[in-house]
Amino acid sequence: MKNNIIICIAGWHYFKEFYKQVSRSKIRSFVVAHRHSNILDNLKINYAVTKNIGLEYGAYDWFIKNEWDKKSGVLFMHDDVKLLKNTILHNFLTVCKNFDRVYIIDKQRGKKLKRSPRCFYLSRKIIFLLLNKYNGICYDVHNKGYTMGNRGLYDDYYKDGSYKTKHEEGGVGFKGSLDAIEKKYDLKLTKIVSNKISLYRRGDLQDSIKGSGDTMLNDNSIFGRKDENVLENIAVKFKDHRRRELNYYTKWYDYYFSPMRLDNLTVLEISVKDDSYLNLWKKYFKNSDIYGISLKNVGKNIFVGDPRNKKFIEKISSKISTGFDIIIDNGSVSGGRVDLFESIFSYINPGGIYVFENLQKDSSVTSFLKNRIDDMNFNGRFRYNNIEMVDQGSLSVYEKGLFSIIFHPGICFIFKRF
Repeated sequence: MKNNIIICIAGWHYFKEFYKQVSRSKIRSFVVAHRHSNILDNLKINYAVTKNIGLEYGAYDWFIKNEWDKKSGVLFMHDDVKLLKNTILHNFLTVCKNFDRVYIIDKQRGKKLKRSPRCFYLSRKIIFLLLNKYNGICYDVHNKGYTMGNRGLYDDYYKDGSYKTKHEEGGVGFKGSLDAIEKKYDLKLTKIVSNKISLYRRGDLQDSIKGSGDTMLNDNSIFGRKDENVLENIAVKFKDHRRRELNYYTKWYDYYFSPMRLDNLTVLEISVKDDSYLNLWKKYFKNSDIYGISLKNVGKNIFVGDPRNKKFIEKISSKISTGFDIIIDNGSVSGGRVDLFESIFSYINPGGIYVFENLQKDSSVTSFLKNRIDDMNFNGRFRYNNIEMVDQGSLSVYEKGLFSIIFHPGICFIFKRF
């Protein structure tokens, strides 16, 4: 099989048995992970963590542009495919080598669900054609990879021929692009129908496929999978106040922060009480610089002073030349939180995030943020809400700088414009 076939896996669920089987196989494999998992490190599988955009097709597109050896055909699959035996997979790949495109379809799945397969093969030839004609694998750039309950946020974009792709204005979907290439170049297509591989799909309404004996995944949201929230596990270890049994802020933190978890960020938490506050973020943001502000010296990388003092904030900001990507106000200091936000807002990097915790204790912050919602809409002063069409000099600091404000119980995330 060497230099003939590579397996590209879109990583999200991290079912342990699946990755163990892949690691035991002699077939070369690469995981394009949408979020980090220790499973990948422990099994020593080659992987990269990318932004979760375009779901699995976005991961496959990234792979052929960044990791593909240009010599091999590729078997693409999501990590919610259940492999029963590696010998079965080897046999399938032997068949795959004789075709340009192969779909592997579960019998029950094909009859009952009539959904797209989670496992398909593309030859070296057809991948080159995709790169030449479409600049890669077509996918919906609007889909940031999250689902809510049983329905994807951007399901309406996944109708072949209807959604715009990254590659061409008004472009076709992935299946449509393959059909067009096959017709033009008279390529070979086949389908392998088998019950030997169980294929799952996020958001299926059915709890199970009748007769298959396998449980379906009926909820792909990060809130429905116990023990999959990395930050929650860390918070429990450090007995952090954000853990589930207290405030459950970890649910929202992991939701917004997981795509950037392995980026090189500068993170600041305001009003830390001890080392555990920063240790939480050090464990979570493995490649980032983590700082804190405290009224007393409680550890390394902690600035000592009153965060409500504007000159103190200016002094800290002058020492951190990179600016701040994430700032967390945990609500430990009462009063003056709005003034603090206004003092430090200009030091947040474009695309950065400011978080207010414990809003149930401070109505003044909530009132301030409600008024900022009007700023995001330029206070109704313009016909269109596209900042690129507006005279920048006519905008206030918040009109120019605020991208979105998102409230959840007790906590609020403020996103700065790029």
